[in-house]
Amino acid sequence: MKKILKFAMSLGVATIISGCNSEIDMVKNGTLQGYEQTTVGKAIESVFGEVEWTYFETEKGVKVVEAKGWPGKSFVTLEDRKQQCENPQKVVIQFMLHTNSESFEVGYCGFGQKGLYCNYLLNYIYDNNSSYDPNFCPIFKKMIDPRDQKEYRTVVIESQEWMAQNLNYEMDDSYCYDDELEKCNKFGRLYNWDAARNACPEGWNLPTKNDFYVLFDAVGGRLSAGRMLKSNAVDAFGFSALLAGSRGAIGGYGGVGKTTRFWGLSDDGSGPFGVWMDGSSDAAYEVSDSRFYGFSVRCVKHISDEDFD
Repeated sequence: MKKILKFAMSLGVATIISGCNSEIDMVKNGTLQGYEQTTVGKAIESVFGEVEWTYFETEKGVKVVEAKGWPGKSFVTLEDRKQQCENPQKVVIQFMLHTNSESFEVGYCGFGQKGLYCNYLLNYIYDNNSSYDPNFCPIFKKMIDPRDQKEYRTVVIESQEWMAQNLNYEMDDSYCYDDELEKCNKFGRLYNWDAARNACPEGWNLPTKNDFYVLFDAVGGRLSAGRMLKSNAVDAFGFSALLAGSRGAIGGYGGVGKTTRFWGLSDDGSGPFGVWMDGSSDAAYEVSDSRFYGFSVRCVKHISDEDFD
């Protein structure tokens, strides 16, 4: 714990905007060095939503402003989300006021009494894509493809239910990476676009461009969607995008363990739309490739109250 506190406190002598009427206002209106583009109060509230602010003095006379709030979606892994849902705890941030009341330091961050690396928390507090998520707890379901009885894990993200595994339904113009059947069992199949548009089981659809962007917005925006959705990154929502590679337009395979591409539809359904994620990038990108390429498929459906009866 001492090691964490020492590192955390090295982050942050803050400068204060003059004219504050209370210790709490002084902290809320302050800025941390290197993050002067926003105030501490606005940054914390952008992640926590409703924040409980308190002020107290310790037995030794140390002045402390404390902020408590439920964690947002942008700085926790899927395991963190599960643990928080099973044992809900507010995040606590304490600011130690200097005796001259003109500056302060970040003294403690944590879930209750459990230490949390302040640098990790603060990095995401000041991420412009951060936002509080009142629907914090992930909802996992399953789907059985009636055509071949394969079972898939699915996950609900905002108003959509997505397959959390790549489709592995055998049909014409679908392929296993390197033409090896065991790769299909691990990564799902790679489909050209004409096959992909008809690959999803009844009740499910190949996602449109708009479907993908609804997903990206739900996890913090396109520029951080790769980090939030990839299995080799944070994977905070259980989408678990595998780096399954792709198949070339005339054969040949590449990119497994490095990239993944998903087929989709243009918003009017008339043409192909593709999404690309790179193993080393935080973002998700649009791709415009030949419909003869082999990409992965994730089917989606819009959810309603009846889906949870």
